[in-house]
Amino acid sequence: MVSLPAIYPLERTNVYVDNIDAQEVADRICECLRIESISATFDEENKNRLVAESKDCVKFSVLLFADQGKIVVEVQRQTGCSFLFHQAAKAILRSAKGIRTPSAQKRSFSIPGCIPKESTEQQQRCTEEGLEIAFNLLKKDRFDAHLLAMESLEQLTRASVCRAFAANKVLCGQFLSTLVSLIESRESKQVEAVGEMEEKHFAIMHRHALTILANSLAAVQDSGELLGLLSQSNELCSHSLLSVLVSDLNASSQRPHDACQSALCIQLLMLCEEVKDQLMDLGAASAVSTACGEGACRNAILERESKKLRLQMNM
Repeated sequence: MVSLPAIYPLERTNVYVDNIDAQEVADRICECLRIESISATFDEENKNRLVAESKDCVKFSVLLFADQGKIVVEVQRQTGCSFLFHQAAKAILRSAKGIRTPSAQKRSFSIPGCIPKESTEQQQRCTEEGLEIAFNLLKKDRFDAHLLAMESLEQLTRASVCRAFAANKVLCGQFLSTLVSLIESRESKQVEAVGEMEEKHFAIMHRHALTILANSLAAVQDSGELLGLLSQSNELCSHSLLSVLVSDLNASSQRPHDACQSALCIQLLMLCEEVKDQLMDLGAASAVSTACGEGACRNAILERESKKLRLQMNM
């Protein structure tokens, strides 16, 4: 165990744990990361440091030190949303002390009666404007504009009041080709000579695109229109798209968050029997077993979704 340096400014997100073995603290943190579905890898150069990333692209480090007979656990944010980081850090620090994190409950707030309600037509018009803005941002040649567009699309297809309307626009309109190309771009960029910044950008865009596709498919399924859509869409059932989704499942040890979203997409696409046959030919059964094993060790969401896939495939 590395001793806390004499001159070391600890982050505010830290706790001291006493009367316990360092290995037990590490085990508690690893189990918390698994339950919270946060991917983590050990730093080869710094043995007391764990590098972690949430599904929302929040990256941070977890460090362990020894100080005056106690274990010091420190969580350092690197990139991503500060609010989401503090939520993750709170769960990790509580687990290090052996305190069970309570299940998160969604809070709902009613709209005050003094605020006039929008009609369905007004809500759809606002959603359509938001989609158009996002599409125009994707046309720009700036990475920040692309990320803003994808974050907007993710929100519109997940939590907006016109979720089903937005999902239909994404899957049936001008967005689908762009979305599919962003998902497939990770495979093509791996063989091209791209810089580190570009590689990170394409990795984030790939994950956002997978999330948007999963959100959209789920919303259309909730409205009872998914089977009809799949029977008419060649892009959603294309061999190239399905092979990327299976490839993401196979890479669950390196990219568990991508694998989670791919599993969600495959669950919904498999409602079409032709897609199911294609997936089996692509080796989806083996990929699902790989993802399920990886999820059981490191990622609760991946474990849950891959188990659902196993049931669908009658494995």
